[in-house]
Amino acid sequence: MTTIIFKSAVFFNRGAAFDKIEGFINDFLALLPNGADSTRDIDELLDPKGILLELFSSVSNDGGRIGRFFALLIFSAIAVYLASAYLGKLSPLAESAASVVALSPAIYELLTLADEVAIGIGEICGFFSSLTPLLLSVMIAGGGGSASAVSGVQMGLVASAIQAVSSEILLPMVRAVLILGCVSALGGTEAERLARAIKNVFTKGLGLVSTLVSAIFALQSIIAGAADTASLRLAKFTAQSLAPSVGSVIGASMSTLSSGLSYARGIIGAGAIGAIIWIMLSPLAVLMVYRLAIGLASGVSEALGVKSYSKTLSAMQYALDGLISVFLVSGILFIFQLVIFIKSGAEV
Repeated sequence: MTTIIFKSAVFFNRGAAFDKIEGFINDFLALLPNGADSTRDIDELLDPKGILLELFSSVSNDGGRIGRFFALLIFSAIAVYLASAYLGKLSPLAESAASVVALSPAIYELLTLADEVAIGIGEICGFFSSLTPLLLSVMIAGGGGSASAVSGVQMGLVASAIQAVSSEILLPMVRAVLILGCVSALGGTEAERLARAIKNVFTKGLGLVSTLVSAIFALQSIIAGAADTASLRLAKFTAQSLAPSVGSVIGASMSTLSSGLSYARGIIGAGAIGAIIWIMLSPLAVLMVYRLAIGLASGVSEALGVKSYSKTLSAMQYALDGLISVFLVSGILFIFQLVIFIKSGAEV
C-alpha cells in the first residue's frame, strides 16, 4: 500500500497553539490505511508516473484472473460456433441455450466482481467516515463554525448515499441486467432493450444527480464560508477598535494561526485525496480491463456470427458500465468534498 511522508512546517515550533495544528496532521496520519504513513511524499503519491506504474502493477498482479476470464469468453464463443457448424445446424433456441450455458462461468465471475466492487466502495466510505471528524475539527479550529456544520451534513449524506447505492441498488441492477441478457439471448427481443434502458437510466441518472448535488453543496459551502469570514473579520475589527495595542496582537495571532491551519488543510486534504485515488486505482483499472476483454470477445463472436452470444456479452458490458460508473462517481464525490474542505478556511 502506498505510504506518505509529511514534512512539518518551521512555524510549528513557535508556540503551543501550533502544536494543535501538528496534532491534526498526526491524527490524520493515524487514519491512513496500514503502511501509509512513512515512506512516500505527497508529491510522489500524486505523481502521474507513479500512478501509471501502479495501474500497470495492479493489472499485472490480476493478469492471471483477467486472462482466464478472456480465454473463457473466446473459447466459449468458438465452442458455440463449432457446435453450430459441425454438429448439424443448431436451431436458434438450441444455439442460444448453448451460448448462455457456455457463458455461465463468466457471468458468475462478473457477479463476484460486482460483490468485490461493493466491498471496495464500502472501504472507501469507511475511510472517509473515519476522516470526517478530523476534517470538521480543523474547520472549527479555523473559525469555520458555519462551514463545519454544513460540511458535516454534506459528508454524512455523501457517505451514506454512496453506501446505500452500492449495497442496495448496484448489485440488484447488475443481476437484473445479466438476467435480461440471458433472456435476450434466448430470443427475448424486449429484454435486450430493457437491459440497455436500465443501464442508461442508472449511469446517466447517477451522473446527473451527482452533478446537481455537487453544485448545491458548493453553493452551501460558499455561503457558509462567507459567513465565517464576516464573523472573524468583525471580531478582529472589534478587538482592534476597543484596544488597539492588544487588538493588533490578536489580529496578528489570528492571521498566523490561519496560515498554519491553511497549511494543515492542504496537507490533510491533498493526502486524503491521494489516499482515495490509490485505494480506487487498482479496482478501477481491473474493471476497465474486464470491460475491454468483453468488448474484444464481443467482436470475435460477431465475426463468427454467433448473435445470441453477442447479446449476452452486451448485457455483461452494461453491467460493467454500471460498476464503473458507481466507482467513479463515488470517488469524484469524495474528492469534491475534500476540495471543499481545503478551500473552507475563513479569511482573516
